Amino acid sequence: MRAQTFPSWQNGRCRLEQKHKLIFCPFLQNQEVTEAIRKVAETFKCNPVEGVLSHQMKRFVIDGTNVIINKETPDQQVDEVSFEEYDVYCFDIMVSTGEGKVSFADIPAS
Repeated sequence: MRAQTFPSWQNGRCRLEQKHKLIFCPFLQNQEVTEAIRKVAETFKCNPVEGVLSHQMKRFVIDGTNVIINKETPDQQVDEVSFEEYDVYCFDIMVSTGEGKVSFADIPAS
């Protein structure tokens, strides 16, 4: 069996992914991205904000059915999804130095 070769830019990209442990690749799960968000937030002593979703995008559809949750809780969970080649996602990532919960204040926005 002959070894598969890739163009030089793709080899560089694969090395970059291994170095920085990027995990948005085909055939991986959305829970793995959620876990990566949590680990990066912990590195900066922050917490992911609850209730934030990153959606798959398609032509003329900006909020697709496949989502990545920023922080899973017992009340907020999403279905497990495998990434496909050529999928497009809009990442909404929010972190907080607090508990990671949204609260409303009586202070008007300026």
